[in-house]
Amino acid sequence: MLALETNQLLATGTAVVTLPILILAHSLMRKHTWGLPLAALVQTSCWWMACRYLAPSGAPLEPSDWVAGAAILGASWLAWMWVYSTLCRGFSLQLMVELQAGPRGRKDLADSYAGGLGLDWMLDKRIDGLERAGLVQRNDLDGDEGLRITPLGQVLARLAGGYKWLVGIGAGG
Repeated sequence: MLALETNQLLATGTAVVTLPILILAHSLMRKHTWGLPLAALVQTSCWWMACRYLAPSGAPLEPSDWVAGAAILGASWLAWMWVYSTLCRGFSLQLMVELQAGPRGRKDLADSYAGGLGLDWMLDKRIDGLERAGLVQRNDLDGDEGLRITPLGQVLARLAGGYKWLVGIGAGG
């Protein structure tokens, strides 16, 4: 019984200890399209090797040990994706970072967003992503470039709107 407890601790503990490997690997590969999945693969490989070679001799890990460790690995991936997304895409957080250097005007903040690319760049980038995903289509709207939601976009918008209502998130949040 002691070996089982030791192995569960080994499987879950090494999953936690390998979280910095995920963060470092993702930081090195973040510009690559498959950066996060590759980083998760590196972390998983390190976890697997640690579990395999650090287990007490004669007491291999049981399937439940592997499942417990894998659950911790999965949770670490989700946690890192949330932290990374918040740091990279958090508009309000980026405003706070910009204002840390001192007071700034609204126009200056808008123009300097994303290293000087500005808010128009951010809007264009988001629209391009929605269009590539098939959620919106561009169309002419009285001489101005307009957008129209696609049927797939309608479904997603209804789901997102329902979820926002359910959890009490207001407009724009």
